[in-house]
Amino acid sequence: MCKEIPISYRNRAAGVNYCYEGDSEHGIMYFFYAQCMEMENYSLEQCFADMINEVMTNSNYDEIVFDVRWNGGGNRWIMQPLLEKYKDELAQMKISIIVGKDTYSAAFQFVEDCMQLFDEVFIYGEETGQAITNYTEIKEIDLPALNCTMVIPTVEDYVPEIKKRYSDLERGIIPDIEVY
Repeated sequence: MCKEIPISYRNRAAGVNYCYEGDSEHGIMYFFYAQCMEMENYSLEQCFADMINEVMTNSNYDEIVFDVRWNGGGNRWIMQPLLEKYKDELAQMKISIIVGKDTYSAAFQFVEDCMQLFDEVFIYGEETGQAITNYTEIKEIDLPALNCTMVIPTVEDYVPEIKKRYSDLERGIIPDIEVY
């Protein structure tokens, strides 16, 4: 019998876009990143700064786990500057990312950003839903005569580090360790 709901499900059920929890006993900082979008009452920048502060004031932490397995995307540009700002602090830790079949768009780009900034990134979970060769940056065209809107992706995703790591670009990111 499970005594406690796992962190990932507890945070997902809470409906937050992002949050963190530390497990200093095991040296792991867990960052739940469900949506690449700001929350009204707690900015991503403040949340990330609070997490980094906790990591830096507690020497027990040696790994950070970013969980983006249910992150369908949003705004890539809200997380990228934070990874760059705290690059030195994060580089001192093992970087692990949990991905899944619901990892798309800006969350997929988050994996690329981590791979560009850090020497070693370990990926766990299931193959992502998005193929490595993918197009985003949509343009909407209204077609009033048909009473619909056509959505056209206009830009191929720029993911050079992911492309270096994988040979089959028509598939998603295949985790180093698959966990279902």
